[in-house]
Amino acid sequence: MNPFLLLTNPWIAAASAGATAYAFYKKSRGQRDDLRSIKLELIEQQRELDRLRAELGREREHNRQDGI
Repeated sequence: MNPFLLLTNPWIAAASAGATAYAFYKKSRGQRDDLRSIKLELIEQQRELDRLRAELGREREHNRQDGI
C-alpha cells in the first residue's frame, strides 16, 4: 500500500502523531527522572561537604584554643 495514501487518512495520521507524541513524552519523562535523581545526589554530596567543613572548623577552633 502506498504510504501517502495511509497518511491521507486522518485517523491513521492522528494515531501516528499520537504514538510519536507519546514516545517523546516517555523519553522526556525518563530524562526528567534521571535529572531528579542526579539533583538529589548533588544535594546529598553538598550536605556531606557542609558537614565536613563544619567539623574542620570545629577542629581548627579547638586547636586554636589549645594553642596548637
